[in-house]
Amino acid sequence: MPVSMKDIARDSHVSVATVSRVLNGSATVREELRARVLASVEKLGYQPNMVARSLRVRRTMVIGVIIPNILNPFFTDIVRGVEDAALKAGYVVTVLSSDQSLAKERRYLQLLRNRMVDGVLIAVAHRWESDLSPLTESGIPVVLIDRSLDGVSLDRVTVDTRRGARTAVEYLIERGYRRIAMLDGPQHVSTASDKLDGYREALQAHGIPVDEGLVLVGD
Repeated sequence: MPVSMKDIARDSHVSVATVSRVLNGSATVREELRARVLASVEKLGYQPNMVARSLRVRRTMVIGVIIPNILNPFFTDIVRGVEDAALKAGYVVTVLSSDQSLAKERRYLQLLRNRMVDGVLIAVAHRWESDLSPLTESGIPVVLIDRSLDGVSLDRVTVDTRRGARTAVEYLIERGYRRIAMLDGPQHVSTASDKLDGYREALQAHGIPVDEGLVLVGD
């Protein structure tokens, strides 16, 4: 049979209420009692009923992560960082790959909303057309990662790709190069459009005309 809080209370010689306060992180428990309870938890191998706890505290302890491509090592590195931070805080992570599809992204947003996750990190599929309202209107916290979304005010963790592209082009210019090509990604992704802006800014700042024939956009 699974170990219960009653078992923990019996083993540590405290009340069930005290066990509950310790497991919920209450600061009102004396350190001596807290140590006894935690020792019993370790000894008996107690595992909380997460379903019951979620219903009681209205938290699932799950964070959703939507990325464009699970095979891209850049995004798998991000997910690894998310998992490390989440684990330390007692959360688990659900990872979903949109494959740059707005339709798939919408389905995943509805799925995460229906599962009442505690928060979502997302690298949006489209800088203009992605719609995060299923989450924001439900009060689910959202953080944008890597990519921006036009017209919304949300917390985000991104790289200054415009500055990065400009720095890279200036590096070449300083070494005497003048015909510098740009191989960029789809312009509906903010990182790609920001890189192109940085490329153009660097050329213009050094008086080099932008040759659109040297700008190639792929997928």
